[in-house]
Amino acid sequence: MRDAENHRVPGYAALRVNRLEAALAPAPGDAAFAAWAERLRALDEADRRIEIGNLPAAARPLVDRLSPCSQQLAVSALGDELSRRRLLGAARVPDRYSGTARAAGLYALARWPFFAGVQAWQLGHQRDFDEALARPRAARRVAPAAVSSNDRDERLLAAFAPMLDIESNGDFDHIGLPSWRGNGTIAIDRSDPVLFQRLTHTLVRGERLVQLIYTLWFPERPSRGAFDLL
Repeated sequence: MRDAENHRVPGYAALRVNRLEAALAPAPGDAAFAAWAERLRALDEADRRIEIGNLPAAARPLVDRLSPCSQQLAVSALGDELSRRRLLGAARVPDRYSGTARAAGLYALARWPFFAGVQAWQLGHQRDFDEALARPRAARRVAPAAVSSNDRDERLLAAFAPMLDIESNGDFDHIGLPSWRGNGTIAIDRSDPVLFQRLTHTLVRGERLVQLIYTLWFPERPSRGAFDLL
């Protein structure tokens, strides 16, 4: 049932961290420390809501008890400077790399042909874009629904949402909503074209910047031949 979006901080049941927050951690005595710790608590609460939603229906009333419980745990864990220093040491995200798997996969040798393949793929796509720009093709236009909101994040996402012109060569070119089939596999419901969007942040040369992320799902990427690694 666990959500993998953020890393649980060892020893702090109500806190989770991601790479951005780990990089932005303030000093224990900094006035911003309480706000930083609250962001870690909010990450944990958001992930736990997802996890509780994945449980059987009988467990879902636990959501009502989540906020006061996590706030109490967070306050009790940050009561003195020693606790705050301990949290700073624990709030790290492991790299997730497996040295054994890399060695077994001959990563040191395989990465060069892989990178060459990625570069060729990028150049091919750039040629396709250039050709389509010079000689526009028939395409379906998909426009995100208009958003009327006082929320800053929603207004930003709506203001910069892309207009999509999607060339259609088959059913695989119709975007849709990922959904579960009755047999437990995932399908793309093409009757419901949807553009997912979310706001996050990144660090570029030490500066925290806003990232607007837009995602769409296609049913498949058809094979281009008998030997097609993608």
